[in-house]
Amino acid sequence: LEAEATALHLLALRMTQRPDPHLDLAALRGRAQAAAQALKDDAEVQRAWGLLLLAQRQGGDAEAVLERALALGPRDGRNLLAQAFWRAFDPAAQERLARQALALNPGLPAARMVLARALLKQGRPAEAAELFRQVLAADGDHAQALAGLASVEMDEPASQGQARTRFQKALQLDPQDTAALFNLALLLKRQGQAGEAEQELGRLLALDPGDAAAHNLRGQVLQEQKRYAQARESYLAATKADPRHAQAFFNLGALCASQLGDPACARGAFIRFLELEPSGPRTAKVREWLARQGQ
Repeated sequence: LEAEATALHLLALRMTQRPDPHLDLAALRGRAQAAAQALKDDAEVQRAWGLLLLAQRQGGDAEAVLERALALGPRDGRNLLAQAFWRAFDPAAQERLARQALALNPGLPAARMVLARALLKQGRPAEAAELFRQVLAADGDHAQALAGLASVEMDEPASQGQARTRFQKALQLDPQDTAALFNLALLLKRQGQAGEAEQELGRLLALDPGDAAAHNLRGQVLQEQKRYAQARESYLAATKADPRHAQAFFNLGALCASQLGDPACARGAFIRFLELEPSGPRTAKVREWLARQGQ
């Protein structure tokens, strides 16, 4: 069904922290709602309508519809997987439902992807990596599985080269995957490839100019290249995109206090940082610096 395919696409984007595309869903929503009202005993139609509601961030309405779909088709793993999407806020429940969906429908790659993401949220990267490998064994061009496996491999120095190759292949298949672009840029920064990291961040910010984390990372990359004025602009862009981005305020304060010699800039950034993060390993040094400035 068109409604289910569209909803799953939107939910998959959200699962990888990608911005929702601007789609005109009014006509599709109308058709799906009419079908759901006419075919109240059809599990597939109910599931499609419930997933579309969920994709449009109407979780309260989606819950009842998805429960109906499950009651109508309790042995269909796709109905359990729909429940797993709805419980994205609860990784343990999401894991349980995705495992049940796989037990009923072992050939459901989306269930492996949802399960892998749930495991990552619970700090179990090795188990998630195995699921990504299973998806890739069946479909070597599965862009999200490539990027997911690379996101695990990039944390191990021995596998960072393989991670870089996987990210690049994933981005050839899906050039708009902002999560993969961010992780590739972070990996390149770790490998000392600041110029290449900046290029990937430029691609990301062209797709999503309001990505505060990307602006912050770009600031760090520019700072490493001693391009301090540009780094300040990137940190400022991060704080404007997300006024609660504590790391960006800390980075801005540190840059202004040290490399730029701008105490007024540093004071403003550090005061805001302490409002957002009043305790922690960095706060003592920030408070000491402010005290020396008479704050």
